[in-house]
Formats: sequence, structure tokens, C-alpha cells
Amino acid sequence: MASLFRLSSLLTLAFLCSCHANLIHDICVKSAFISPSRCVKTLSSDPLSRGADLRTLGQIAIKKTIVAIKNTAKVARSLRNHNNTVAVDSCIETCRISILILKEVAKLMLKDFEERTKGDLPMKLLTVDFEVDTCEDVFEDGSVKGGRPAKLKKAGKITNGLMNVVRIIAEKLCEGERESAH
Repeated sequence: MASLFRLSSLLTLAFLCSCHANLIHDICVKSAFISPSRCVKTLSSDPLSRGADLRTLGQIAIKKTIVAIKNTAKVARSLRNHNNTVAVDSCIETCRISILILKEVAKLMLKDFEERTKGDLPMKLLTVDFEVDTCEDVFEDGSVKGGRPAKLKKAGKITNGLMNVVRIIAEKLCEGERESAH
């Protein structure tokens, strides 16, 4: 009898792990800006990802994106010299704004969406995308010799990839709310 209980427990656990892995995989294969394997590794690295629902994965993705944005600001700060102070300061400020907006998005994702909130989410995410891109673009406007540095390109690529994951999760959450409203 005990072995039957253990077997059913193991099967249940395997099913739950499979569902969890499928949710993360389903999200990650849709992202065009980060490799699916890196996406899965990044989301799965958080202990809260085990058995997480979509909202929790959204929080994890936002947390990881904020870390990537802070890294982008750190890279920009490391590039500061007398020729690019304005560009670096602009990049750091856009990173700061992006983090503030993402924290608002995190709060929205925890709530059930109202029609008003559903429209706020995509707009806030577009604003973060714009701010992150602006950080990189200030180095290409001709005021900084050599254009966008490679380290900043790499940091921006990681940030954009994670932002895309946040956007995919937000879209899935909005779709789920629409489906449950009908």
C-alpha cells in the first residue's frame, strides 16, 4: 500500500514538474530576442519558479529584467569619460526610469486586470522598451566617437531579450483575463 502511495506521489510530482517546465518552455520559445535555452535557464534559476503560475513567472521575469537594466547602467557608467558624460548620464537616467516603470508593471501583474489596467500594461512595457533603446541610442547620435560600445550592445541585448519575455507573459495574462471574462 505504501509503495502505491509513493508511486502515485511520484507520478503527481512528475506531472506538476512537466506542467511547470512546459509553461516556462512555452513562454521562452515565443521570445525572438533571447535564446529559448537561456530564457529557460534564467527563469528556472529562481527557486520560486518551481510550480509557478503565470503571475509568479511574470514577477521572476521582471526581477531578472531589472537586474539586466541595472547591469546596463553599470556598463554605461564604466564607459564614462570626458567625451561622453552626457550620453552616459542620459543612459543611466533612462535605466532608472525603466526600473520604476517595471516596478509598476510588477504591481499590475499581481492584480486581476480591469479594462483600464489591461491598456496600461502594454503602454508601460512600450515605454520601458523605448527607454532601454534610448540608453543605447544616445551613443550613436554622433556625439560619442565610435558609436555604441560592444559591452553596451551586449547588455542591451540581454535586457531586450528579458523585456520580450515580460511582454509575452503580460500578453498571456491579458489573454487569460479576457477568456475568463467570457
